[in-house]
Amino acid sequence: MSAFRYPSWLILGVVLGQTSAQAYADNAPWDKDAQRLYDVLTAEFDDQRGNYQAAMDTMARVSADSKQYESFQYTFNLAMDVLNYQQAESTARSWVATFDEDLSAHWSLVQVLLASKQVDEAFDEICLIFNLDDTPHHVAQLSRYLTELPDSDARLALLQRLSKRYPDNAYLYYYIGIMAKEQGKIAETIAAFNQALALEDDWPQLLQMQAKSLASIGQLSRASEIMDNLLAKNPDDEYLLSAYIDMLVAHYQWPEAIALAERWRVVNPESVELRQLLAWLYGQRGEVAKALPEYRALLDEGLLGYDQYLFSAAQVYGNANDMATSVALLAQVPENSVLRLLALQQIALNVFQAGNIERAQKRFAALRQEFPDYALEMYLLEANQLDRLALWAEGDQLLAEAKARYGDQVDVLYALAKHESAQHNTVAAEAYYRQILSLDAANIDALNAYGYLLLTQTDRQEEAAQMIKQAIAQYVDSPAIQDSYGWLLYQQGKPEEALIWLRRAYAGYRSTDIVSHYIDVLMATDKRDLAEEVYRYEYGAAKEPQKLESLGARYEFSVNSP
Repeated sequence: MSAFRYPSWLILGVVLGQTSAQAYADNAPWDKDAQRLYDVLTAEFDDQRGNYQAAMDTMARVSADSKQYESFQYTFNLAMDVLNYQQAESTARSWVATFDEDLSAHWSLVQVLLASKQVDEAFDEICLIFNLDDTPHHVAQLSRYLTELPDSDARLALLQRLSKRYPDNAYLYYYIGIMAKEQGKIAETIAAFNQALALEDDWPQLLQMQAKSLASIGQLSRASEIMDNLLAKNPDDEYLLSAYIDMLVAHYQWPEAIALAERWRVVNPESVELRQLLAWLYGQRGEVAKALPEYRALLDEGLLGYDQYLFSAAQVYGNANDMATSVALLAQVPENSVLRLLALQQIALNVFQAGNIERAQKRFAALRQEFPDYALEMYLLEANQLDRLALWAEGDQLLAEAKARYGDQVDVLYALAKHESAQHNTVAAEAYYRQILSLDAANIDALNAYGYLLLTQTDRQEEAAQMIKQAIAQYVDSPAIQDSYGWLLYQQGKPEEALIWLRRAYAGYRSTDIVSHYIDVLMATDKRDLAEEVYRYEYGAAKEPQKLESLGARYEFSVNSP
């Protein structure tokens, strides 16, 4: 902790009574001034020596005696610094009693009440402040002091409680939405933003945040309507254009994103970042004739390194399904480039994608020799490719080799568990999960995966539920665990509750399993339009579309754009 310092103006203020709060308090008798000066100097000396408690005790006595504003303020700050909430509360209450119209004093009392988890008392004090002034400044002040409350759920609950007391305060709903979004509670976020917008409909920043929230749960059509309206009013707003492009890219809407980026180029034709973005967007769509000239121009102007150019060009050809050219370009990345490992890794992945399994495996083996520090990562990446292609025997051999080399390292055991689980070898997978947990009892990912294995491949539902509930209690922000918990609720016949968690999981990470579960639960809760919208986005960009095809066939979804 850094030493606390009492500035000279405070010492003079305490001694002479010449402070900003002088209008509120009587000057102390002169015969006490010498004692006060001595006490303040003693407190400063103790503070410099690191004896913070003694300094605080002395200043508390000075505050009680002098009733000076700055004395209360610094005594309170020192008490909060040493986490002496009892002293801080006592000082804040004396401060409020002496300067009852000063809102800074009241906010200090709110701060210590929240820090000491006295939520009801803090609520009453906040209401007192809001009754005097509930303007945006004070709502923002509250949002800062809420960080003193350790429990994020309690913070959100307090804001929601205040919104019921002050239902016409749009800024309370705004901060409810912000806090709910931070916690991944997307439905609550959208509802709070809607309430804020009902009170303050011309709020561009909030409208944009609402659009982003809607898009995160798959409602891109509604989000796009909001962004289109905002752009109609502010057609040259670069921040708005950038945010809209990000939203479209997240949902693989390449033509629309490119159109906006070209529109942005008209506004700012010299932007290097925008030129790089356009090259990348054209590349993602596999438009070689448009992407390569953009990258070449950046290279010629010295804005892109040669190795970066080769790597980027290879990605463009890969997205255009020209794997031969992609591999040839990646092979040219210089040996001394930081991109060399990534380039060779991508070559191996391209060869896998082309279906030449033996050649791809030889390339991964060569990578493990050339880059021994990354050998384990190469084993795991190759094993994932083999499992994706259901090449179980090759996977068995590879993972046996990895285990012989790395022993019972958790990452290897986890890969083995997933490998066995993918083949529905439940007993073998369970043994690996048990081994991981015996080595690392705090491995929440393994606990969750183990519970999910039992949930989906056995009739041991109670045991599965116990594990998944334990995992979600310990790591509530993990999309994988949210997905498991949501699927557990769905299997228990609670689709509405399941939707809450699967919506959060989908907003956080859109793996094929999470997408499938989300669509299933949307259908179970009569949200077919959204389910089909999500399906169109995800199916169109899926690396393994066959995993979603059966889902689309079962629900008779159309893959055509609306």
